[in-house]
Amino acid sequence: MSTDHFINGAPEGGIGLASKSEWINADLFLNDLKHILKNTRCTKDFPILLIMDNPESHISINDINYARDNGIVFLSLHLHTSHKIQRLDVEVFGPFKGKCKIASMTGI
Repeated sequence: MSTDHFINGAPEGGIGLASKSEWINADLFLNDLKHILKNTRCTKDFPILLIMDNPESHISINDINYARDNGIVFLSLHLHTSHKIQRLDVEVFGPFKGKCKIASMTGI
């Protein structure tokens, strides 16, 4: 289902998608892949790399075939490890979240 109202004020070109379960599923992921293809114009000759954290929970054979046919290469990381390669998560957001948690627990 389209939920464009979720992206009011977001950068132009974004899409709003949701499922009844509130979790991403194979159908929504296919919509994401189509959006990626449209905005990157990747092809088999000029592929892109899509790095994902635990895609097994929402990916289907149709998604895999669509990606393969359109130059989208998947790299699947182990569950909950994507932050290890994202410098801002490791060096900025992680420590900031830790300080926010401490502040909320102490009532600061």
